[in-house]
Amino acid sequence: MGYNDKIKTRVLPHFRKPMSPQHLSKAKVCDAAGLKSVYGVYGGQDNEGRDMALSLGTGFIWVTKTVGNLEVGDFLVSSARAGYAQKQPDDLYRNSTAAKMMEDVIWNVGETERRVGVIYLGG
Repeated sequence: MGYNDKIKTRVLPHFRKPMSPQHLSKAKVCDAAGLKSVYGVYGGQDNEGRDMALSLGTGFIWVTKTVGNLEVGDFLVSSARAGYAQKQPDDLYRNSTAAKMMEDVIWNVGETERRVGVIYLGG
């Protein structure tokens, strides 16, 4: 089990008000679709108790079924379901793009969420 298997990654938006000198920004879990303030995915806490935002590189993200199956290369944005990403409606890199799919998802009957491999693009 890898590090990312132990945490639930969630899409985060950016807020401009600093929390403390140790934090660069204040964040909360996204709960609206296509927010351009997204800057990363919640990555748990470091050894000093600071929240980590994963915004560049590869990792995992939780996606919700909103507009059908996903393919490698599809862009993801925040969704109205708190903490989940959804397929972006077009193939243009936008200020609301959080990640790019690295695997295909064909939804099973009744399935509404899945953790998938992505390239983070929120930085």
